[in-house]
Amino acid sequence: MKKLTICVLAFSLGISVWSSSGFAQTSSGTGTTAAQGSGGTKPSLGFDTSEFPLWAKDLRRAEIVAFGSFPFTMFFTTFAVDTWRCYSHGWDPLYAPWPAKPPGAINMTQDELIMTIGIAAAVSAAIAVTDFSIVQIKRYREKQRIKNLPAGSPITITQKPAAESETEPEAEPAAQPPAAPPSNP
Repeated sequence: MKKLTICVLAFSLGISVWSSSGFAQTSSGTGTTAAQGSGGTKPSLGFDTSEFPLWAKDLRRAEIVAFGSFPFTMFFTTFAVDTWRCYSHGWDPLYAPWPAKPPGAINMTQDELIMTIGIAAAVSAAIAVTDFSIVQIKRYREKQRIKNLPAGSPITITQKPAAESETEPEAEPAAQPPAAPPSNP
């Protein structure tokens, strides 16, 4: 049973690591990967997210939220199932949840472990769907706000400042001559 839990957690971790770093990132316009570089040009350390459709960004966010919340939901679900097991066995200390579990405690059966993993996965998916719904509601409200603006009202567009490494260095101010010492008469 512990082997199954370890395998599931290792698989979840492996999937999240593979999906976040398993693809080469190309610098915009040059087609070279960040690892390759190209002669004298500086390779890009990131990529432009504007090349991805909105549904792909939403799917990626949902994946991150679901896999990111899984360890927490697994911990709390295991605690809840252990508490339920202890209650259903007349509060027998051998079935106590993790912090109060004595040596020689009775482990979960395989069915209880599968149920625990299933509940944790379902709660993680519910968290991702809730996050997706919140983002969609915010987008809809923003579109409605813009749509309901009176005709001719100005729309302010703010642009994020460029990273310091992307901007050209500013010219240093000219050195000022030293101030003359005050004269004493």
